[in-house]
Amino acid sequence: MQKRRIKRRIEIPPQEESLDEIISQIGIPEKTDFVLDDFQREAIEKLNSGERNLLVVAPTGSGKTYIAESYIRKIFNESETRSIWYTTPMRALSNDKYHQFCEIFGRENVGIITGDTRENINARFVIATTESYRNLLISQKDFSPDFVVIDELHFMNDYSRGKVWEEIIILTPQKTKMLFLSATIGNHSKIREWIEKIRGKCELVIQDEDKRPVKLKVALVDSRGLIFTYPVWKNNRNLTPFDYKNLNSYVALVKRLESRNLLPAIFYIPTRRLCEDVVKFVSSRLTPVTELRELSEKSGNSKESSEKTFLLSDTEKKILESGFVQHHAGRSPRWRRMIEDLMREGKLRVVCATTTLSAGIDFPARTVFISTSQRPSDEGWVRLSTNEVKQIAGRAGRRGKDRIGIVLMTDELMLEDLYSPSDYIVSQFQPTYMLILNLIERYSQTELRTLMENSFYHFTNRKRIEEIRKDIEFLSEGYNKKGKSVRKHIHRLKQELQILNYVDELLTKRFSVLRDIGYVKQMETDRFILTPSGKLASNIKRDTNFLQLSTALISGIFDRDAPVLLGLLFGRLAQGRLVTKSTGRYGKSLREVFEYCRYYESRYGLKDEEFSYSAFMERVGENIVSEYKKIDFEILSDIALRFRIEEGDLYKLIVDVRDFLFTLSDTNTPSGYVAKELIEILKWEE
Repeated sequence: MQKRRIKRRIEIPPQEESLDEIISQIGIPEKTDFVLDDFQREAIEKLNSGERNLLVVAPTGSGKTYIAESYIRKIFNESETRSIWYTTPMRALSNDKYHQFCEIFGRENVGIITGDTRENINARFVIATTESYRNLLISQKDFSPDFVVIDELHFMNDYSRGKVWEEIIILTPQKTKMLFLSATIGNHSKIREWIEKIRGKCELVIQDEDKRPVKLKVALVDSRGLIFTYPVWKNNRNLTPFDYKNLNSYVALVKRLESRNLLPAIFYIPTRRLCEDVVKFVSSRLTPVTELRELSEKSGNSKESSEKTFLLSDTEKKILESGFVQHHAGRSPRWRRMIEDLMREGKLRVVCATTTLSAGIDFPARTVFISTSQRPSDEGWVRLSTNEVKQIAGRAGRRGKDRIGIVLMTDELMLEDLYSPSDYIVSQFQPTYMLILNLIERYSQTELRTLMENSFYHFTNRKRIEEIRKDIEFLSEGYNKKGKSVRKHIHRLKQELQILNYVDELLTKRFSVLRDIGYVKQMETDRFILTPSGKLASNIKRDTNFLQLSTALISGIFDRDAPVLLGLLFGRLAQGRLVTKSTGRYGKSLREVFEYCRYYESRYGLKDEEFSYSAFMERVGENIVSEYKKIDFEILSDIALRFRIEEGDLYKLIVDVRDFLFTLSDTNTPSGYVAKELIEILKWEE
């Protein structure tokens, strides 16, 4: 369902200020009393007046979270408010919110659920990842929160995860009050109409992009690190375009930014490897700005520190001292948190990051530099979307610390994106095996189909579906002798209708697979129950490769020993980066399991993701299980070094594996007991 981006050229507004005039506006604003922006005041008033559903759409960095915090403060101690939930799309962001709200409401009153972490989950106020909240909705019939915040609603556009946001809007009980927070989106009115259709009246509060608390100023950069306003850049024929692979250009740029008082800055660089190369090259050519003693205290190396030792290599120390550092998923969580703290404290010049930093975590800077309009994807290199450019640019300018934020770009198309209408949200909804299996005992097949029709996908296509059905009926009944052209037209209409009925077709086909494979059993004409195998499979709260993993669980392959379970999960989750062609000791058995799944899916023209098993990651799993009773960050670093895996990648794999192990641990099976043992090895304090 992912749609190709259509780029429309727009006219860039006049850029009348000179570079010197822009630079003259740099500085720290005068301290004033905190005053709510109009959109914040309007949103809080609507919540306080009793509105059941509220959608707030505002640019990145404009203060949407304060709206939620303000209302939660108000209702927290009200006796009728028993259950408050705050959902975010990422574990890191959930952890940040957890610590933030613990300081406000007390750790004893706040819980957290993120796939692999469950603490104080019966608290009045719980922070959760979006998937964790969804899993509670589908697994607990009596789960009925009083107030829920759905942060980062624009993640509905995410190809692989966007369906989860639709599921929770559909499944959250009608009595629950909901606040939706989103970065700027182009079809916010359509989103509001959809929410209103399935949940009742929904108010909409919008903050215009040109009303940011910190105004943005835009300029362009050439290969020499020189900065130009758009008119000068466009009319200068002697410019050489910035080459994001040319390391010397970064040195020139950071020195120019420093001389112009435009630091701290975030440099967005397309790949992790290039981030590392740029940091290694540039940091060695800058004078130190931070004392090693401060860094030791921050990392926990000082003798007085009560934290676990976080050892830094000599190279890392020099990088930190230069104030020119990297922040990406390949780095360990402790490194990333240290960088975030140092940046907030003003001890860094530049943070080089990939585009993943543009979402979620509060990490602003005075200047943002976008080195290229391209980024890698699963389908090769693609252009940044309009919303990605806007979100990255939105990190420029710190509220209360900067009078303006500076956005530096390298081509005209990115400048157009900044002034273009925001991208529309397009539905990514589809009924997954896991969703169907967890809802089938609660709803009949007809009721389940009606429930799926509440999706945004159906909402946006319903009008065309009705038109086509009427046209087919008219053409079929209105012509006794249908000519060849009429028959062809009816055929084309039926093909289009089949495409538009994608969700309904997929529901029917996947339900049939679950029936044929023995997970559900028909009791009445339209009522089904779960078989023992189906009940076991329903514990696996995972959308991707659900059929493969659940069948492997039931087959008993997980029962053999801990390394095979860990190896299987590592290999599965590492697809595309760490997978080898060798099958290992258990690859043959696993392939038989997945060929079994493929057979049943092929009956209905379905095809799950290709199976891959990594013998290499099986060896990593065996090493962890056989050598360690419990791992921590230092052991994690040793394992990553030994097997030449990026530390951040290995950490993410372990977190994903822990997430899956928690679902297995709820099953009263041999593999459930193995999962519990592995959780104890892989769980550590963060």
